[in-house]
Amino acid sequence: MLPILPFVLPLLLAQPPAVQVSKQGIVNAASGHPSGVAAVGSRITIRGVGFPASPQLTLQAGNQRWPVRVLQVSAARVEAVLPKEAPAGPAELSIAGIRVPFTIVDAAPVLFSTNGKGFGPARGDTPTAHAGGSIVVRATGLGKAVTVEASLGGVPAKVRALQRGPDGVDEITIAVPPNAPEGCFVPVQITVRDRISNTVAVSIGKAGKPCELPKHFPYAAWPGSRVGMVVLTRTQFHGLMGPGDRIWDEAVGAFVDLRDTHSPAGPLAYLPPLGSCAVYGEALGPETMVTTSFFGALVSELPGKGLAAGPRLTVADRHYLRSVNAVLGAPGVYRATLGVQEATPRRNLPLFLNTGTFRVSHYPPQGQTPFLLQLPAPASFRWTNHRDLAKVSRQRPLRVEWTGPDGDFMMAVLAISNNRERGEGGIVYCVASSKSGSFTIPTASLRALPPSDTSESAIVLVAFPHAVQTIPSPMLDHSIAFSVFTEASAVTFE
Repeated sequence: MLPILPFVLPLLLAQPPAVQVSKQGIVNAASGHPSGVAAVGSRITIRGVGFPASPQLTLQAGNQRWPVRVLQVSAARVEAVLPKEAPAGPAELSIAGIRVPFTIVDAAPVLFSTNGKGFGPARGDTPTAHAGGSIVVRATGLGKAVTVEASLGGVPAKVRALQRGPDGVDEITIAVPPNAPEGCFVPVQITVRDRISNTVAVSIGKAGKPCELPKHFPYAAWPGSRVGMVVLTRTQFHGLMGPGDRIWDEAVGAFVDLRDTHSPAGPLAYLPPLGSCAVYGEALGPETMVTTSFFGALVSELPGKGLAAGPRLTVADRHYLRSVNAVLGAPGVYRATLGVQEATPRRNLPLFLNTGTFRVSHYPPQGQTPFLLQLPAPASFRWTNHRDLAKVSRQRPLRVEWTGPDGDFMMAVLAISNNRERGEGGIVYCVASSKSGSFTIPTASLRALPPSDTSESAIVLVAFPHAVQTIPSPMLDHSIAFSVFTEASAVTFE
């Protein structure tokens, strides 16, 4: 008997993992973002570890208790539907002896996306739609509402049908108005009882034709391929990264294999049509890093695996050369500060991306052919009213104004608000023509942001050139390379 004890004891002593619920508690099943609230009849997700195969869920609200119908279970995740009879107010959900507090509300609409994260292409049954046709989206959190309002690219749209589902997922059929913007990622948003949803994207084109991707930023069409991006950026910061103004020259490169992925990256890859805005939310933990660098954020969200492109890139003008080294722990990603102008002289590095043309090349591994790019200096503009926007109300439209740059550029306007205490962050992502000289972010978009409670909130303007280059490298199937000018100003959203 003694020889088998070493094998028997671990089996006797082994215990199933204790049930734990994650700090996020209850999240909506459409996006997985925590908000501390859920609507009656909505589909929810509880995340954690050690959930039993057949958990019993109970909801307590006020002095009443209801059993909660469970839809799907794994050791780390439970999906369920809240009872429609529960009253609004403070509530507790009990699972395996653990009580999870949250708040029940009349409505908290959230749209489903194909990636399950609440952004990007909508989950529905509609291919490319056209004016006069319909699109179908799915949502949860409508509560007991019988009326739903909708918009496509910011244009009010008629809801033709609302089909309520027994599993907390409802289907909404929306008419495409004649003045809806066209594009592959037209933002859809719904409002229920004055509560605004996230945005997901639908495809709208001319009758009988597919949608058209923007030629200057076709990144979202590249899953399943080897992709590359090189960007030279000059950013002027106002009150960010310390007091006062500063200018930052930067080079970013990324070379990634997306052949085993089905999503191009995070929400910034889904460029909305000209004149429209998309709204995205995210969960913020203590360890979450927040950046106001548009392309830094885009690169940090890349899926797939990095391509071996050598130890560094180089950027050179007629007199000087700067190295852009590979980022430690991020294969295929390159990033370097090329110049800094700050209020503190000892931290300055002469600005680099001033005028003229810059040669970008790389040092490839043995057997690869080096590429060479010629990129212009970023074309600057001036944000004329940033000093008037230190505090912004989310209850009225926000107008930003600029002059320049010379030529025809696409202007991305981003409003970024973060609330660490609530664990929420949000981005409004709009696109305008630089020639317009201004853009107004609608109240409906701003109201979807959380109020700011940190210095990490900002408005960011980015001038994209319409003419972009490709990277001449046989290791890439698709690529883009360009120079951009950015201004970013610290803002508190109230």
